Amino acid sequence: MIKLDYHIQLAFGFANVSFTNRNMKVHFADYLTKQVKDKDFETTMRRSNSPVSTTWRTNTQQEFYKSAMGTMIRKPNQEVNQALAQKTHALRMMSLDMSSAARFSSAKK
Repeated sequence: MIKLDYHIQLAFGFANVSFTNRNMKVHFADYLTKQVKDKDFETTMRRSNSPVSTTWRTNTQQEFYKSAMGTMIRKPNQEVNQALAQKTHALRMMSLDMSSAARFSSAKK
């Protein structure tokens, strides 16, 4: 629609995006710009204060089992799931072979 020179306005609540004459303009809400300029915004929005190097070294499975969610729900065994997926794939391949063989054998009677 932009290529056909339609005027498009998208109102997201926190920002309004408009496309006019193939140009894009964004107008952010006043409250959003005030919050982002606040000196404490970065520390409150940051998910973790630990450096990235420690994040890459943590064992996420062990951390999950220690969490509240990990005590309620057990993660499925990856080896069992992979074996089941391989068996399902093998059954698909065998059913394809059987259906193609059946067509060839029943072609001439």
